[in-house]
Amino acid sequence: MKITAENINALMGAHVLGPDGDKIGTVGQVFEDQINGRPSWVSVRTGLFGLFESFVPLDDADWDGTDLHVPYDKALVKDAPQVDVDNDEPLSATEEQELYDHYQLAYAEPTETGMGASGTGTSGTGTSGSGTTGPAADSARFRKHVPSDAQAGDEGAASKDAG
Repeated sequence: MKITAENINALMGAHVLGPDGDKIGTVGQVFEDQINGRPSWVSVRTGLFGLFESFVPLDDADWDGTDLHVPYDKALVKDAPQVDVDNDEPLSATEEQELYDHYQLAYAEPTETGMGASGTGTSGTGTSGSGTTGPAADSARFRKHVPSDAQAGDEGAASKDAG
């Protein structure tokens, strides 16, 4: 099944399985494309105690309602650049480029629609104007998803305070 904004919360904590069906880890965080709101990357907790989180793109992933199936083997995922998932700021352009390079994916220039050659979109904050691929120096595209139940809890607290 396709991973959408509607089923994004269900991904949290799901098992991540490689192409051979072996467990790679569990989903830690989901990162959305700020342009189109689509879930685009997940962090995967790996290691003996799940202490490390590596990023995996969702472009070719499949969600069966229980497990997230990715076309990358465990070694490639574990070797992905480590990014600070506790930081609530969007990933930097440099971090994004490192991730795309690691998975050998094309990182396209920003466009009017926010969709680049990779199909996941790019930030619309600017372009380098050089015609080369790569993120704009000031661009930030992926932001950590905040689960809707946390948002609903905040809204409930706000209405409770108002009453």
